[in-house]
Amino acid sequence: KVLGNEYYVMAHRQEPGDGTGSERGSQLLVVAVEDNTQIEVIPSVRADNGAPPNVPILVTLNQGQTYLLQSEQEDLTGTRIKVVDNGNVCANVAVFGGNIFTNVADDANCNPNFGDNERLFAQKFPVSTWGKEFIWVPYETRLGGDYFKVTAAEDDTQVDISGQNSPILLDAGETFTIKALRNVRRITSNKPVQIAQMSRSTLCDGQNGDPFMIMLSPLEQRVRQATFDAFDAPVISQYYLTLVTETGGGAGVTLDGVDISGDFTNGGGGSYASLTINQGTHTVVAPQGVIAYVYGYGANESFGYSAGVNLENLNIKIIFKIQRAFMKLRCFTLTEIQPVVAILRPS
Repeated sequence: KVLGNEYYVMAHRQEPGDGTGSERGSQLLVVAVEDNTQIEVIPSVRADNGAPPNVPILVTLNQGQTYLLQSEQEDLTGTRIKVVDNGNVCANVAVFGGNIFTNVADDANCNPNFGDNERLFAQKFPVSTWGKEFIWVPYETRLGGDYFKVTAAEDDTQVDISGQNSPILLDAGETFTIKALRNVRRITSNKPVQIAQMSRSTLCDGQNGDPFMIMLSPLEQRVRQATFDAFDAPVISQYYLTLVTETGGGAGVTLDGVDISGDFTNGGGGSYASLTINQGTHTVVAPQGVIAYVYGYGANESFGYSAGVNLENLNIKIIFKIQRAFMKLRCFTLTEIQPVVAILRPS
C-alpha cells in the first residue's frame, strides 16, 4: 500500500544561505521494487547534472536499483515522477525527497544565513493516496509556527486554510509555501494535495532541535490502531505524539491501554491531542480512527515521522480493458461514477 506509480516530489532548499552545488542540494531518490521498471522524471528546476527543467528524463531500473537526482541551486519540489508503459506499467516505486544538509528558516524571524542545519529526508506518498482534508497542529515547544508547503497534482486546485482570507490557487506540480504557519488549522482543497510540515531551525526560536519534515496525511486516511517507536537516541530528550481526527473522534481513544479521550481538543475543524510521551514502543487504539505523528527534540537534533496513517488508494484503480474477445490488464483511474457508467481516464 505504501508504494505507487505517480508522485510529485516534496523537497527543500533554503535561500539564501545553503551554499551552492551538491553540498547543499535539494534531492530526490527513486527505488525500484521490480525488474524492468521505467520511470519518467520531469525536474521542476535545473539539476546539478545539467538536466534542464520540464524536460522528461527516462530511466530504467531493476529491483533494488535507485535513481538519485540533485538540484543545481533550486528546490526540486514539484518534480513529477511516473512509471511509464514499457510492458510493466503497473509497477510501483518508492520515492524520497529532501535536502543533503539545510536550514529551514523564516526570513522574518530568523537569519537564514546561519542556523542549525540538518538532513531532511522523508518518503513521499503516491498521488493516489492524497486527500482533501487535513488538520494542522503546530509542533510542541516551537515558537512562531512551522514551515508549510502544499503541492497540487491537478490544474485548478484550490486550497483553503482556516483563518486565512485568500484561497491558494495551484496548477499541477505547483507549490505554495508559508514559512511560519501558526495555530491549529483545518486545510481543505477541491482536488487532492500533499502537505509537508517542517520544524524550523533552532536559531529561529531558540528552542532545542533541528529541522525535520513530516508528510501530513488527510483525514480520509485515518487508522484505528497503530504501534510505533519513539526510538532511543542519546541526544533526544523530548518526545511528543500528535493525534488528529474528525470532531468528536477522540472518544474512546487509548494509548498503551490508558484512555486519553480527555486529552483531545476540538479546534481547527476537527479534534486533536498533542501529548508528551516517553521513549519506547507505544500503541494507540482509536475506534473512529486517527492520524498519528511522533517526533522528538534534543540539543541540535530532532526526528519526526508519520506513526499511524492509512495509504488507501483514494482514486480507485480499474485494471481491465476489453479488447475484442479477451481481457488485457491495464491501469486506469476512475474519475467519475454514474449510476450505470464508469468514466475512465488512463493513469
